[in-house]
Amino acid sequence: MRTLGTPNIPKTVKIAIVSFKDSSSSSPPQAWLDNLKTFASTPGLIALHFGQKIEHPEKYNWVARWTGQSAIDDFHNSPGFKAWADVYAAPFTTSVIKTTQETTCDPSIPLHSPCTEFFINYGVGDEFHKERLDPFVQTLVDAKLPGMIGGATGEYKTVTNVNEQVPEQKEVILLLGWVNRKAHTALQGEGGTIVTNIPRILPYSKGRSMYHINFKKL
Repeated sequence: MRTLGTPNIPKTVKIAIVSFKDSSSSSPPQAWLDNLKTFASTPGLIALHFGQKIEHPEKYNWVARWTGQSAIDDFHNSPGFKAWADVYAAPFTTSVIKTTQETTCDPSIPLHSPCTEFFINYGVGDEFHKERLDPFVQTLVDAKLPGMIGGATGEYKTVTNVNEQVPEQKEVILLLGWVNRKAHTALQGEGGTIVTNIPRILPYSKGRSMYHINFKKL
């Protein structure tokens, strides 16, 4: 993993969190999945990752890495977009899409890892990302924690919200790649690097959430 002091990588990243009307099913509707797979071949879309939250299996995430905002605009303005979007939205109970135009380090590293941790901080000040979260992650990198592959951070803005409570305050998200969830939880004990350094960031956000996903690339 690169140090977090390296220049920002100008790639647009979208994170979507969705849940479906049929909560009894163990997987999303097949027609919806097929529709999402057609999205994966959109020009300008670098990669599309999809998975189920381990801690909250009723919710699913997809993460799209784009070459830039212009590619997204072209997709939204394309002739087939409305038909695609209608199929996409039909089975939802909730849907949230967050986007960032800039990340610190390469988000493909945690997203291609066997397990991806999402650590979402909201209600943070302007200094939180660069002055607090990035140095915290760099400490973890320097410690060469066993099972940690690498990470990326970014300030995200909610652009779509359907039937979901989303904080209006600024959100900064850390993506960390692990060999598996157990490798992360094993390092959360008292006296470890994570626990010792987490006070550097926890008091400086109004709220936070964390979950893990074993992504598949579509």
